[in-house]
Amino acid sequence: MTADPITIEKNGNIITVDESDLGVGDVVVLQTGDEVPADLALIQASGLEVDTFELTGELLPVGVGVDDDDPTLYKGGRVVRGSGKGIVRAVGAKTEYGKVFQQEVSSLGEERVKWFAKQDIWWLIFSLPLLPLLILFTDRVVLGLSCYLLLSAVFFFMKHGDLHQQLLSRLLSTSLKHSGIMFSSMKAFREVKDIDLICFDKTGVLTTRETKISQLVFSGGVVEVSDGLKNLDAFTSDMVIKSCALTHDTWFYERIDSGHPLDRAMIRFAQEQGAKIDRMLEVYDRVYDQPFSSESRYMICGYKHPQEGVLYLMKGDPKIVRTHCRFFTTLNGETKKIGADYLIHYRNVVNESDRSGHKTITLAYATNKSALESNDFTILCVLQFRNTMQPGVSDVINYVSDLGIRSLLLTGDSPESAVWAAEQSGIGKVDQGYLTGAMLNRMSFNEIRRQMRYCAIFARLSPSQKGLLVRLLQNRQTNVAMVGDGFNDGIALKVADVGFSFRQESSPIARKFSQVLVNEIRDLLAVFQAAHRYRRIAAWFRVMRLMFMVVFYAIIYGWGMWYLMTVK
Repeated sequence: MTADPITIEKNGNIITVDESDLGVGDVVVLQTGDEVPADLALIQASGLEVDTFELTGELLPVGVGVDDDDPTLYKGGRVVRGSGKGIVRAVGAKTEYGKVFQQEVSSLGEERVKWFAKQDIWWLIFSLPLLPLLILFTDRVVLGLSCYLLLSAVFFFMKHGDLHQQLLSRLLSTSLKHSGIMFSSMKAFREVKDIDLICFDKTGVLTTRETKISQLVFSGGVVEVSDGLKNLDAFTSDMVIKSCALTHDTWFYERIDSGHPLDRAMIRFAQEQGAKIDRMLEVYDRVYDQPFSSESRYMICGYKHPQEGVLYLMKGDPKIVRTHCRFFTTLNGETKKIGADYLIHYRNVVNESDRSGHKTITLAYATNKSALESNDFTILCVLQFRNTMQPGVSDVINYVSDLGIRSLLLTGDSPESAVWAAEQSGIGKVDQGYLTGAMLNRMSFNEIRRQMRYCAIFARLSPSQKGLLVRLLQNRQTNVAMVGDGFNDGIALKVADVGFSFRQESSPIARKFSQVLVNEIRDLLAVFQAAHRYRRIAAWFRVMRLMFMVVFYAIIYGWGMWYLMTVK
């Protein structure tokens, strides 16, 4: 994964080793900027946050501690804040990262149609008496032989169901291909019709990868982002825009796009409200900076404006920011002192957001430097962030449900965000709860199978656990499809009966192990509609083929008997 030396602790000493020399049982020391070199059991953490997007699909860095239900760091993660130590549990190909790369690509390929099989010899033997009859009837050898060959060709064409399946598959899939939907083979298209259950990843499949501000919560009301800031007074609106545009760790405008996802979401919101970020960074001189850290959980930026003077802006963990504030701003722009009623309201807002899986931060401001020491900041509002649902997700879930196909959610994200996505998309019954990867590790395979009959939401899964769940479903004689877009979906896509991914917004691993590539999630509607039509037409054609064979034999041999009797 990386050529950089790895820091380990051995016999009380800190030394560096190459990744190839790392072994199970070694104690790895991690700090900001390090890549996790192996699967580690965490034994020490200090403000540790790890970017696990590639392996779990979690958009934001995840805080990890030794007291977590599953204090495990997986190879491929990147430490963005803090430090820690972990005991190596697996290295190389035995890590979750390695298991994905171990998967081999098995192309379905185009099956060849057998025009002639052993059982067809019986047709030739059975039909040979027709040849002299046709010669006698036509009174010409060539014409009689031609009629015999024509009848044989019609018979063989009607007899070969495999050929009909291929022709029907190509016919129905042509329009899909014109829409940019790609199949690894026609067999992949036909297997869609037999799907009983679909497993969906969350981030990038059900939800977008983009984090957005969804609401601004003030004392006295909520401002929906779709409504903009038109209902706020001028001062409050101006403070919100400044806080979103200027409170971040990026000093240079050119580096904004590489900033933290929440910073990018705030800046994008400010731009949508008309803010010119590059111009603001030129006018506002940054005179104070307290960077965000895992320990403090907040940050402060101080700016000086030629006419407006100095302004201090704070953002961070709602529970931490509140301790630095004595005042709050209402929806109509009034500034009031924090009291018991406001604290109850504030706590309810934060707790409700946590339960719903939404990320929240609090914005606050001060206009004098003494507030830095006296905690005299004023709470502006609480920002709620969420991933938006992909357009058409509910339509897809409802359609396949009407076909009798069940849907499950398999994600590496948090349980709260998984429950929210399932609720928005219509997957399963949210009140039936969820299972996490840590819970699955404590269960037997039989117990997991039993729980999967009722539970539709699975969170905090590793790549191999996603693949395991697909396999357990298949063991119940279920045909399973997997829809995924990330590296962490590779194993599940590989073992599924049909793997779906995206032509553009997918990792190379996901595209490599998928049999069907679509442009967007809504394309699944067209695929399953075409597969459903194929199923109905194929069933009708099988009946027609059987009727044809019966009628064919009856007419040919009935005519033969009549002709012989007439000749006599």
